[in-house]
Parts: sequence; structure tokens; C-alpha cells
Amino acid sequence: MVMVWSVSRDLRIGLSFALLGVFLFSLSLPMTKLALDGFNPFVTAFGRAAIAGMLAMVLLRVRKVQFPARELWRPIWFTVAGAVVGWPVLVALALERTTAAHTAVVASFMPLATAIMAVLRFRERVTTSFWIASSSSASCSRREDSADTWH
Repeated sequence: MVMVWSVSRDLRIGLSFALLGVFLFSLSLPMTKLALDGFNPFVTAFGRAAIAGMLAMVLLRVRKVQFPARELWRPIWFTVAGAVVGWPVLVALALERTTAAHTAVVASFMPLATAIMAVLRFRERVTTSFWIASSSSASCSRREDSADTWH
């Protein structure tokens, strides 16, 4: 029996963007580790944000995107605190002390943490199988007990 998958064009494009995003994000830890050979963690973290901000300003201007409404500023600032300041600075500090691979293992808990926050903050409903799959993947990322795992 042959299964035929009928997937809309929008879904294929969306999944392609997501896959590209995952690939590009996978480069962030090794490239940050490489950048730390020449820059301190704060220059690395805020330099990334400055470059991204300049590219975003150009894109927003070209696309003629309106400035966000005032009621969106608070959530935007929370996002800035985590995605622009917290994550890059803390990851750069971690990468000064350990490998990109070890840092990636710890960062692999991010999807589960994100799902938990979505459920708590937005009261999103997810199935039991979602929690089983999320917990299973997170348990695969646990720290090994051997003494030489973390240098």
C-alpha cells in the first residue's frame, strides 16, 4: 500500500523556512566559539545583536513595516531581554568555559522549556503524547555521569 502525502504549497514553504532556520541556528554555537578566539563574550554577544539589528532595520524599511503598537512594547522588551541580551551573553560566557558540543547539549532543553512556558503563559493545550515525546527527547540530552564528560 502506497501512502500519498498531500501537503499544501504554503506548508512546504513554511517547513522549508523552518528547516533553514534550524540549520542556520545550528551554526550559532560553533561560530560563537570561533568568535571568542578574537573577541570577549560581550563584544561577541552585542556585536551579533548590532549586526542583526542593522539588517532588521533595512528589511523593515524595505518592507514598509509599521512601528509596533504601544501595547506590544512590553512583550517586545521581554523578548529583547531574553533573545538579544540573555541568550547571547550567557552562551558566550558558557562557550568560554566549555565546548560548543557540550553547550549544545544543555541548549537542547530549550524546546521543552519553551513548550512549558507556552503552556504556563498562554494556557496552550497539548496532548499527553506531546509531553511524552518532549520528555523523551529531553531525557536523551541528560548529562553523562562519567568524570571526563565536562571539561
